[in-house]
Amino acid sequence: MVGVALIDRDRMIEEYVPYVRAIAGKVASTISRSIDFDDLVGFGKIGLVEAADRFDPRYGADFKTFAYYRIRGAIYDGLRGMGWLRPTEYARFKFERGAGNLMGNLADRGISSERGSLGEEVQAISDVVRSLASIFVVSMESVGCYDAPDVPEGRPDTILSRTELVGLVRKAIEELPDKERELIRLYYYEEKTLQEVGEELGLSKSWVSRLHSRAVERLTAVLSQAGVYDAE
Repeated sequence: MVGVALIDRDRMIEEYVPYVRAIAGKVASTISRSIDFDDLVGFGKIGLVEAADRFDPRYGADFKTFAYYRIRGAIYDGLRGMGWLRPTEYARFKFERGAGNLMGNLADRGISSERGSLGEEVQAISDVVRSLASIFVVSMESVGCYDAPDVPEGRPDTILSRTELVGLVRKAIEELPDKERELIRLYYYEEKTLQEVGEELGLSKSWVSRLHSRAVERLTAVLSQAGVYDAE
């Protein structure tokens, strides 16, 4: 049964309120305007309750880790819903989440230790940088940051490049295999957690994490071929 027993759930929520306050404090330090701290905590508590309702200890996950992005995401959702958050700030949150998953999966796979020569190590770093760039552009596009760019007057070339980038990103996503395309949609556009994505795709969280890395690698390859990244 998903979730925890009612008594344990209520105790867990009470126990993790300080954790919500800590996350709210970190979010407050990154946003561009002054927001009532109690509002941030209130938004975060919504995410905490949702995390407690959905947490299933049978999977062996740590609740603190499970709840982190739920809490942080609820704060960002609340801010965005109230019109207090710029799209770029929301996109940054999505980028941090995707980048964190990618780097964690690469570390688990021991990518750097498999590289021998200095040239191979430099190439590995270049590959990671390009993958992070792909996560960035997908995160920006998923919240509409490129639909109405804030560009200085007299710079149609910049508007054109951003418009083209939107098309390239969407085309690259469409070219992904079915499961990878669905993962990108659920994770970046529907804002599901990896565990929720796994439930919908019938995969374990570890497999979803690897699938995410593979999808990002494919996206990076397509965007590279389209000329988004400078040639070597």
